[in-house]
Formats: sequence, structure tokens, C-alpha cells
Amino acid sequence: MENILGWSFLLIILFFIFFWTKKYPHIKNFLLVAFLLRALCVIFDNHDLITLPDSTADAQTFERKARYFSNNYGLLVVKDFFRGGSLLMVRIISVFYTIFGESKMMAQSISVALGTASVYLVYLLSSIVWDQKSATKAAWVVALFPSLILYSSLTLREVYIVFLLLIGLIGIARYIRNNTINSFLQVLLSFYALIFFHGAASLGGLIFLSYVLLNSIKKQLINLFDLKINILSFMVAIIASIPVVLFLTNNLSIPYMPNLYDLPTILFQSNVAIKFLDARSAYPDWFMIKNIYELIPKTILKTIYFLYAIAINTLVSVIYK
Repeated sequence: MENILGWSFLLIILFFIFFWTKKYPHIKNFLLVAFLLRALCVIFDNHDLITLPDSTADAQTFERKARYFSNNYGLLVVKDFFRGGSLLMVRIISVFYTIFGESKMMAQSISVALGTASVYLVYLLSSIVWDQKSATKAAWVVALFPSLILYSSLTLREVYIVFLLLIGLIGIARYIRNNTINSFLQVLLSFYALIFFHGAASLGGLIFLSYVLLNSIKKQLINLFDLKINILSFMVAIIASIPVVLFLTNNLSIPYMPNLYDLPTILFQSNVAIKFLDARSAYPDWFMIKNIYELIPKTILKTIYFLYAIAINTLVSVIYK
């Protein structure tokens, strides 16, 4: 029964892709390939043909918590949707479990849907920033990138975070280009929602608000010289300044984000994967951050190392299974 639910969800996603691409046939190929690769990973994993990397530990824990919420709270879990603890993903899955029944494959199918949708969002974002030809190339890269395929096939927060980040980035691109209130609200809502998946991911929203604040101040100063005032720009500046000021004065608490002025904590958290995790998941010792000047460059290097190490590990696991 569990696998039947999973197969049903995968077929619904496939039907929706065919329906959607009838209107936009130029996106059909990369969306279908993206879906099929992710769906095959889910099918192979649930029929014991392969064991996906990272399909244990957190993935199993989140799935068990979703079953717990479904069994103990049912649909009443929606009352605590935005409760702390970065468990919004688990609560969303538990709602599906309550309505349709419990199925690991179904939970993974939700990830497949979001992962496939993220390929389209990359296409949309790239078409805004560049052009349709570049957007198609970017979409193919995302559709075929091994680590993105993997994390779009597991019951983990990463695919939810990427999906919301892309919505936020599209809002930022549209706001910079057209300066509309709708795109501004899109950015605010997407980065606010990220707090309930992983607080640190919402930091991009604060950077965007800082840009909006500085840009609005610049416009107001120019308008003052012309003896004018832009009410909308003034209101946007006020809205943008509130979370920025709260964060800079340490009155805004974000999950997984240390105190802004607590440098030892920042350095400790950046080194924890090196010092305390087991050898299979640890970074090399030379990634240790020794001072504030190494924080940004070594964080970039660790990100590159993480992305390509996961990609290589995924390919090796599939080949030598």
C-alpha cells in the first residue's frame, strides 16, 4: 500500500508536467528528464535496488517524525505549522500522511515534485537575468546535476529550502528590474518561510532588505533635493529597516544563526564538521578557520568541496552498488 501511494503521486506529477508543457513545449524536455531521473532514484530506493547516499540518519528521522505527528495530531498539526524547531517540512508531510496514509515513497515523491519544479524556477530566474538560450542551458545543468538529483529524491529539507530560495531570488530579480510591491512581498514571504526550514537560509532576505534600505535612502535624498517625496519608497524603507536594525542590534533571533558579534561561536560552528564528525563526513583539517579573514574564502571552498564530494560519492555508490 505504501508504494502504491508513492507510485500514484509520481504519476500525478508526470501528468501535471505533460499538462503544463502543452502550453510551454520549450521546457518539456529538461523537465521530463529531471523528473525521470529523480523518480527513478525514488523507485530504486524503495524497491531495494540501490541505497541512496544520505537516505538514512536525518531522512529516516524526519520520516519517523512525520508519522508521529500524523498519528498523534492528525490535521490539528496545522495549528503548530509555524512553531519553532525548523520542522515545517515534517508537519507538511504529516498532513499528507493523515489524508492519504503513511508512505515513505510518497514523502520522497513530494521532494521529487519540488526538485522538478526547482528546475523550472532556475529556467525562469535565468531567463529574467539573461535570456532564454542561457536559461535552457542552466535548466539542463540543474536537471542533470547529481547532488541535486539525490537531494530531490530524499525526505530532507534541502529541496524545500532550494525551492523557496529560488522563489525569493526570482522576486529579487523582478524587484531590481521593475521595482514592484508584488515582487518585494514575494521576497519577504519566501525568506520568512525559510526560517521554519533552516533559519540560516533566511540570511539572504536580510541582505536583500539592506540593499532595499540603502537604495530607498538614496532615492529619498535625491527627491529631497528636488523638494519631492516618494511615499511608496519611504514606506518600503521603513519596512526594510525594521528586521535589519533588529538583527544588527541582536534583537532578532534566527535559528542556527549565532549572535552577530559572537565571533568565537561563528568560528566554532564553521569548524564543527571538521573536528567532531566522523571521518566519512568530515572536511580536511586545512579547512579549519583560524581567524575572521579566513571565514569567507574558506566557507566558499567548503561549499565547493561539499557539492562536488556529494556528486562524486553519489556516482560511485550507484556504479559500485
